[in-house]
Amino acid sequence: MDLEKLQQEILDLREKNKELSTELENIKNDNELKTERIKSLEEHNQKLFLRATSSSSKMEEEKQEDNIATDILGDYAKLLSDEEIEQLNEIMEEI
Repeated sequence: MDLEKLQQEILDLREKNKELSTELENIKNDNELKTERIKSLEEHNQKLFLRATSSSSKMEEEKQEDNIATDILGDYAKLLSDEEIEQLNEIMEEI
């Protein structure tokens, strides 16, 4: 190989190195963004899970209250409105 070919090869390799370095930085930045996004989604998922579990426990409490009225009144509880059932539950709590 003569000197000109070697110089051209060096220039080509430097250019390739520069391109690869840029690509590496882009990949690192993309990876960081994705990691942050995953963390954000995990936090959001945790909040939703906590909200869902607290809602389900509230729903279970409401079902228990409805069951109390149903146990006492039987099929008549189906004829009452939610407000009337709530009033009956308040009365039963006082007793």
